[in-house]
Amino acid sequence: MEARFVTCRSFQQIKPPEKSLAPSPPTVKGLLSRFGSQAQALFAPKKPRFGSSVAIHKLRETKWFKHDEQNILCAVLETGFILEVRAEDPLPADSILSPDYHMYAIAMWKKGKEKTKNPEQIDVYTVQQKGVRKRVVKTTLSAFWKKDSVIRINNVDDKQETPNSEKDIRAKLDMATKSRFERNWHNTLHFVHWCRYGETPQEARMRQSEESNTSRLAIIHHAWGIDWVRKVQKEIAQRRNFVTDQLNNVENTYDYHLLMVIVEALWTITAGKNKNTD
Repeated sequence: MEARFVTCRSFQQIKPPEKSLAPSPPTVKGLLSRFGSQAQALFAPKKPRFGSSVAIHKLRETKWFKHDEQNILCAVLETGFILEVRAEDPLPADSILSPDYHMYAIAMWKKGKEKTKNPEQIDVYTVQQKGVRKRVVKTTLSAFWKKDSVIRINNVDDKQETPNSEKDIRAKLDMATKSRFERNWHNTLHFVHWCRYGETPQEARMRQSEESNTSRLAIIHHAWGIDWVRKVQKEIAQRRNFVTDQLNNVENTYDYHLLMVIVEALWTITAGKNKNTD
């Protein structure tokens, strides 16, 4: 086999590959000169969009919507939100609404229809006076949002309380619409607060179970307390009888000794008189 040797001269001729220089990062000026209007749009300050969280937050807290803004309301409305409606100020002269028209309701998208943002797919729940009590009524957005009125989203206590989930709100509404459900809401605000923040059915069952257990314990304690009182009364009566018997014994013993002393004294007096007579 033929051997080959690499000389120092040939080894020195082998040079490592030169490092390629990394391209410099693009500058705004370079992009402007290269891409023109596209780069200008890229680096231009962003304008607030309708879909931004700030804009949606404002629409959900402070915005009063008129009827021609119904699509905007539906775009930001979610299931379980509280709706507040009031009469326009000022009211048109021919309006049938009262100036003090003011109500609250719970908005519920029909199941699977929230993404449609169609106002006809919204169920509105509120309470109305029927007889001596207020009953839950289910209506449409257009019926609740009457002509010459404005509406807004008003989740009144989200900052202080945790809202219930959609599942819990639906369960509460199903329970409230049943005729046998008894609860006297003071007004529409009281009703929507109960729906969005109030006790859930599961929490109600747990509370009722705890109250039932507490009642059973109270009955047991009460019964045990009566038995204990009766036992104490019996012991007191027994001790009173014992003390009375002891006192009677003492009194009887005292009377016997007293009688003996008197008899002895009389005997002494009688004996003395007999001596004097003799």
